[in-house]
Amino acid sequence: MKLKYCLLVLLSALLTTSVRSQGTRIKGQVVNAGGAAVAGASVLGDHGNKVVVTDLNGVFEIVVNRLPDTLQVNHVSYRSMIHVVSSSTLQYITLQEAVSELDEALVIAYGKTTRRLATGSVSKLAAKEIALQPVSNLLTALAGRVPGVTVTQTSGVPGSMVKIEVRGRSSIQQGTEPLYIIDGVPFAAGNQPVNRLSSVLAGEQGSGLSPMSTIAPSEIESIEILKDADATAIYGSRGANGVVLITTKKGKGERTRLNIFVNTGVSSVTRSMAMLNTAQYVQMRREAFANDGLAMTNSNAPDLLLWDTTKYTDMKKYFLCGNAENTEAAFSLTGGGGSTRFIIGGSYR
Repeated sequence: MKLKYCLLVLLSALLTTSVRSQGTRIKGQVVNAGGAAVAGASVLGDHGNKVVVTDLNGVFEIVVNRLPDTLQVNHVSYRSMIHVVSSSTLQYITLQEAVSELDEALVIAYGKTTRRLATGSVSKLAAKEIALQPVSNLLTALAGRVPGVTVTQTSGVPGSMVKIEVRGRSSIQQGTEPLYIIDGVPFAAGNQPVNRLSSVLAGEQGSGLSPMSTIAPSEIESIEILKDADATAIYGSRGANGVVLITTKKGKGERTRLNIFVNTGVSSVTRSMAMLNTAQYVQMRREAFANDGLAMTNSNAPDLLLWDTTKYTDMKKYFLCGNAENTEAAFSLTGGGGSTRFIIGGSYR
């Protein structure tokens, strides 16, 4: 009896070892969000030691040493996914499509396309990129982010005009400003002021405030710039210097949502040029008169004879080296349902 029992235990151990060596066979199917089979997807199992590929029907079979195990599913057109398997039953794995930069929507005049299908040169700046920049004028957000576009702010005063040149200066007397389209409506020609606000605020006589400074960057969905044939084919000669398409945010048919954005910061000059103090300046001026052999008079040297040469004020530090505090706040209330959508917002800077 003892010998028979020992033989049974040995046989059971051999069978268990054989089953373990074979592992657990897992069968499954990989589909997309629409339920269509995904062929050619790689499935990694057994901690990445085994790899199989789905067939034309998205079906795969893989053997793992033990359960539970994780299956990593990869495909060039879909997002990678980690799927946890705790039983050998049929597994259904759904992949989400991966939207690359080539498949991002681009607004071109009255229609939309993608980078993959666009025939002309179109550059896009999305809302998430604009939100990362603490700017008051949405046009300054284009600086350094769009190839072939030069952005110049005419003054450091808030609200001053911003000049844009697409692919360099194309005219000397006829202007170089592109055509601005906001939500399908052409804006002021040449980005000219459409207000009569004080020119003192703008920093230039008679220039007024930039019309783009009245649009909060937080309200912009995207900015597209047409640079070549796409611009002139649709807008004719008005688009000879390029076209800037600005799309604002629209209400979405979902539950009511309140978005609040608050940003505050401090700006300061990190470094500046070295300048003479009063004593050094007076010494330089006296050496200049001595080198020229000229006599100092009240007319040619009032700073040496009439003014106080012992007083010193660091004008650079007085005017430029302080701290500039800025605060920006914006809110939007969006929602809707069915055929009705709404968005209400405001901003303060």
